[in-house]
Amino acid sequence: NGIPSNGIFSSSIGAEEYSMRLQKAPPLRQISCNTKGTDDEFGVTEKNIKMLVVCPKGCLDEKIIPPIYGSEIYADISSICVSAIHSGIIGKKGGEIQFMFSDGKPEYKGTQGFGVMSLQLDSQIRSFSFVGSNSS
Repeated sequence: NGIPSNGIFSSSIGAEEYSMRLQKAPPLRQISCNTKGTDDEFGVTEKNIKMLVVCPKGCLDEKIIPPIYGSEIYADISSICVSAIHSGIIGKKGGEIQFMFSDGKPEYKGTQGFGVMSLQLDSQIRSFSFVGSNSS
């Protein structure tokens, strides 16, 4: 039978072979401006698995801005949040980002983007890039 819940009414459809149950999603993981793709569980995350995290505001206000290497595709030793600002995915106010790891590149070129300078770097084993469009 249909039951009202939170202002929404479900309907009765009779017997079904399958059903589902919903539960509250876990809270998004907050990371710091200094968190790199090699830190914590990110260091062992497999390729092509989407990660969803929240970056704090003020990453560009720190005395020493964590370095990043590359442009659009970043070496995994880069700061995740500063890379997201550099690519335009988030602004200085921080926010939610989605990224995933991939194979490394033979070279990472340094570029200027959204007030952040990335550095050039030689070959690395692993990279990350962002999923979605930029905030510009």
